[in-house]
Amino acid sequence: MLASVSPAFAETPDITGAINAAVSGGQSNVSLVVAGLIGMAALGFGVTMVVGFLRR
Repeated sequence: MLASVSPAFAETPDITGAINAAVSGGQSNVSLVVAGLIGMAALGFGVTMVVGFLRR
């Protein structure tokens, strides 16, 4: 019975590469979102400043 169980553990999938790829993909997504939010905040601040100067 032990011999029938051991082959199931002989082929362990190497998921380390998949986990590392998912982590790096997640990090690039977070970087993209943060850059987009900073860009939108800068754009909003700039538009607010221009509108404020034009109202004077």
